[in-house]
Amino acid sequence: MTAKPTDRLQEPSRLPTWLLGVAMLLAIAVASVWNGYMGYRSVMEQQYHLLEVHAQQGEERIASSLRSVNLMLSLIIDDLGSRSPTRDADASRLLKSTLRQLPELRSLLVTDAAGRVITSNDDRLIGFVAAEREYFKVPAMRRPTMASTSRSPSRRSPA
Repeated sequence: MTAKPTDRLQEPSRLPTWLLGVAMLLAIAVASVWNGYMGYRSVMEQQYHLLEVHAQQGEERIASSLRSVNLMLSLIIDDLGSRSPTRDADASRLLKSTLRQLPELRSLLVTDAAGRVITSNDDRLIGFVAAEREYFKVPAMRRPTMASTSRSPSRRSPA
């Protein structure tokens, strides 16, 4: 018996087995890649959250340190009105004890307008003149003077 051309058309078509194997491997590969990507995103989100928490804690610690330094400096400024050697020694002791509690700060100097160190947590620096140092000159140059505050910007007329 010979097969008729119409018989072949009526047989159910079957996919080759190798094609099913390739499709299964492809589906497994896609699922693995997707799982890896989702794991990566999850880890990244957790790390960003952790980084944000650490940044907030650091910000709070710095703000607390700055409040402490501000309070300490305001006490020193109040005490500078009665300048006696005892008061200078008290101010230096206050700086030393406060800076022990603030590991973020290594040194703190209080200078007069001429740049002379009047109190410091390091006794060797008392009396040092910092007027020629950049950390003293740059802020001094930025201080507004009477001449710069009384000037108004020039207005140009249209040409």
